[in-house]
Amino acid sequence: THNWIDRYKTALPVKEAKLKLCCGGIFGMGESQRDRDDFINSLVSLEPESVAINFYIPNPALPLKKNTLSKDEARKVIENVV
Repeated sequence: THNWIDRYKTALPVKEAKLKLCCGGIFGMGESQRDRDDFINSLVSLEPESVAINFYIPNPALPLKKNTLSKDEARKVIENVV
């Protein structure tokens, strides 16, 4: 997989080429509030045409620990992105 910096660097030439950019992320995978804030600030700097917001739903078949967001946390993420 690629880290966020790699993905961000991929998005920059898209903006420079004046193409429409869509980007987003998956929340609730163990990120800190600072991670969320940094991600949202990065999105703001990219000025994407649209932003896909996804929330991780735990699945026992996946090797990720359960880090679900509360409804209030999810609402706050949406409010900050919009």
